[in-house]
Amino acid sequence: VKGDISSPRRELQREHASKLAAGLMRPGAASRADARSLLRHEAQALLARIKLAAKRANLSVEARAHLADSSETLTQALAARLARAGA
Repeated sequence: VKGDISSPRRELQREHASKLAAGLMRPGAASRADARSLLRHEAQALLARIKLAAKRANLSVEARAHLADSSETLTQALAARLARAGA
């Protein structure tokens, strides 16, 4: 499908969204508040781009499922309570 998201690209996008989500929910002991703020900002910006991309009419079923899954991952990470190191 023209304009679709290829399988290798979906894998890269999935990995990036997962790493962002993990950083938001389980920051390292040395993480600073600024780093977490930047992660939140990046996750929110990515979520907005995902929602926009999901509106494209020329996406395959796989790409739509990928975007929905990535959106859910980021939404849950942004809404989750922070797991503090040592807690």
